[in-house]
Amino acid sequence: MPKRNRSAAKPADKPERVYKADRTEAPDPEHVLRARMSWVRHYQQSGNARLTCLRCGISYPTLKKWWARYLEAGEQGLRSRSRRPHTLPPPKVTQAHEELILKLRQERRIGPKRIQYELNRLHGIHFSTGTIWRVLHKHKVPSLRRQPRSRRCKRYSRPCSCPHERVPGDRVQIDSCKVGPGLYQFTAVDDCTRWRVLGLYPARTEKSALHFLREKVLAEFPFPIQRIQTDAVTAPP
Repeated sequence: MPKRNRSAAKPADKPERVYKADRTEAPDPEHVLRARMSWVRHYQQSGNARLTCLRCGISYPTLKKWWARYLEAGEQGLRSRSRRPHTLPPPKVTQAHEELILKLRQERRIGPKRIQYELNRLHGIHFSTGTIWRVLHKHKVPSLRRQPRSRRCKRYSRPCSCPHERVPGDRVQIDSCKVGPGLYQFTAVDDCTRWRVLGLYPARTEKSALHFLREKVLAEFPFPIQRIQTDAVTAPP
């Protein structure tokens, strides 16, 4: 093992130096081997680890490592060894798991999130959506195409085919919305004349809806009402 000697003279010949850019950019193996050999020879001649590190531009642990390998195997010990582990962990996704993922995708045409849910529900297997996506990408499964939504407006049927034959009060639409803290607005609009009646109530309940229908709609509309259409308002039968 090399020992540090802080008081040593400078050698006459300067050894070959490996620059940091050469070490990080995968230099030629023979070039690296010659550089490591120059480190060992410089230390053999000088016997000063500190001086060798300064002249060669390396750290003391680096010199210590290559000097020990040189003593163990000579010049062959200066070659880089494989860093691959001796044992590898078992794969997380097996062939059976991939078949399950591909089967769900092919039969049900669902995305990674739904596949993740179905694997956990049916088989008790939990994979991340990224893992499922990598399996699909590995087998070159094309992505799902979204069905375009229809932008046509939904039209309600009219009792009369001709617009000029519409009857006022044939259908009145009633809706409600929150306009402030503890304040709700009820609105009734006639489809034919667009006659509108409004009412404000402290709560959106069945009692408020009945009061709006009896005291506002039936009392203020100038024509009889035949039908009422509503979504969120609780109206009487």
